[in-house]
Amino acid sequence: NLSAEVLEQLRLLTNLETAEKKLLQIVLLGQPELQEILGLPELRQLNQRVTARYHLDALGRAEIEAYLRYRLSVAGLRGEIFTDRAIRALYRASHGVPRLINLISDRALLGAYAEGEHQITAPHIRNAAREVNGQNLPRRAGPSRKSHALMLAAALLMAIIMTTWLFIGLPGSGGPEPDAVAENQGTSLTGAIERVELDMPVVELSEKLPEASEQTSDSREEEPLPEFEFPDQTISLPVAFRELFELWGLEYRASESPVACEFAEGQGLRCLQNKGARRSLEFLDRPAILQLRNGNGDSHYAVLSGLQDNRATIELPSGRREVTFSSLEPYWFGEFTVLWEAPGYILGDASGSAQGNERVAEQIWMGSRMMELASRYAESRQEESRVNRMPIEEQVRWYQQQRGLTVDGIAGAMTIIQMNNDLESAVPRLTSGRMVN
Repeated sequence: NLSAEVLEQLRLLTNLETAEKKLLQIVLLGQPELQEILGLPELRQLNQRVTARYHLDALGRAEIEAYLRYRLSVAGLRGEIFTDRAIRALYRASHGVPRLINLISDRALLGAYAEGEHQITAPHIRNAAREVNGQNLPRRAGPSRKSHALMLAAALLMAIIMTTWLFIGLPGSGGPEPDAVAENQGTSLTGAIERVELDMPVVELSEKLPEASEQTSDSREEEPLPEFEFPDQTISLPVAFRELFELWGLEYRASESPVACEFAEGQGLRCLQNKGARRSLEFLDRPAILQLRNGNGDSHYAVLSGLQDNRATIELPSGRREVTFSSLEPYWFGEFTVLWEAPGYILGDASGSAQGNERVAEQIWMGSRMMELASRYAESRQEESRVNRMPIEEQVRWYQQQRGLTVDGIAGAMTIIQMNNDLESAVPRLTSGRMVN
């Protein structure tokens, strides 16, 4: 809304400078029309003064999905309520413009609520878009003659390919024998393996495959691990908590305790929901529920109970399975939940009236454990004695610094988990596979 005259006055303000630096920095923020205004001949000098430009384009298809997930998570929702088709319809209706995404999504949420639905589908998005835009959206056109012709040609080509392979494979058909085909297509076969390697377990191919007679028990033991399969090897969140509690020696029924973390508190445990990478899982060293998503945005869960190199152990109702972690990792975007053993002073008194006693209990619990930890990590007897004389908060700071934790003097979940690890508490471990005694 600034006129060319006002913008020119802004340009003159940029002349205010010393021998060392400019005295004023100006940031221009506007709609795409601002680019056209700066392109006017009378604003040529101002346009030349612009040292950095950034244009925020419309969101892409994948960005819309992440944008929705973020906005819903800020509002407190956990889970996916927009179907994949709904997201595609939203992308077509909004063209990726954030303001339209907000308006259409808000109207679609209201429509689904009025219908008593718990998921936003493509019809919800289309109806919302018509209301927001004030006009009917164009209907999807049926297949054209050209598309019919292309489908017919593709079907004919597939039939020719299938007939050729059947002809080669039939004995006495006059085609080359299977051994001869493999011999004549050695290079092509290698190329075929390379083309499908993303869909197969990663194996190291030797130049020559071993003869059948050379297959021994040792070679069978070295067979590669199977790859993770989504969604065949994923489970729902209640089932995931049931499997996780079972690793802790507890029986969990979602029908009796709908909120799993409240059930954990009744058993002297706490939930830690966090986001990180494999290194975070190894640092905590606890079995974890991983939230997994495929390319369509479908969300499922897996219970990771063991992790050694590329060997990942997952818990399923049908039993334990071992898969390659490298095949599971593409579905994991960092979200995980672990259980940890809470000290008695954290659980405290249910009435909340014994805060003074809890403070004393904390000092007793923390002091006894810090004495053990100081004897392990202090570099000398003098340092150990000095640590033992510190106030509890300073002892916690010292330990956090020793173990590479955030040094804040607060014995939070990460600090207590690491303390229990160092003191070798009898809890389920992820990297060693040790279970509760």
